Amino acid sequence: LMFCNATSAMEAALFSVGVDKNSNVGTTAFVIPSSYAPAKNLGANIKFIDVNLENLNFDIRELEHLDAKLFALIVTHFYGNPCDMEKIMSWARKNDVFVVEDCSHAHGAVCQGKPIGTWGHVGVFSLQGAKAVAAGEGAIAISNDSELMLKMAAYGHQESFRKFNIKTENNLNLPDFGFGRVWL
Repeated sequence: LMFCNATSAMEAALFSVGVDKNSNVGTTAFVIPSSYAPAKNLGANIKFIDVNLENLNFDIRELEHLDAKLFALIVTHFYGNPCDMEKIMSWARKNDVFVVEDCSHAHGAVCQGKPIGTWGHVGVFSLQGAKAVAAGEGAIAISNDSELMLKMAAYGHQESFRKFNIKTENNLNLPDFGFGRVWL
């Protein structure tokens, strides 16, 4: 799905799984705030994870010691340096945590032979002018989950989402005009 920017794509991804004021979302503060601000926009509690000084990504060992149960995790591949997605996804499956990869600086990066953005539930790629793949502005969100993609489209694209022809097995009963942005 295309979005006006990665911040909007990230917010649509988090919205699609129900992130709200009762949700704890983990991430690192060592990124641009627009990576985690969408979680705050949805009312979530941000839980910052310390950085590993060897790779500048969040320290995976800290996931086991968080003081709160996470609902979602934003994984930012800082300056194109891939996080250890195999370990992160193993932890996420064990703890039933939704994972969004912020791939804004990781176009073309690979982790253990698999492209970045395809490990988590959703991958978000910024196309802002300073990125490796630039379009002046914009973003792409990818996922293998058609229900997430349809909910993201209904959130970010209002009524035009119906023209995207995203097929799902279940009837999601989405509003005809889409969700739109709700201010909390």
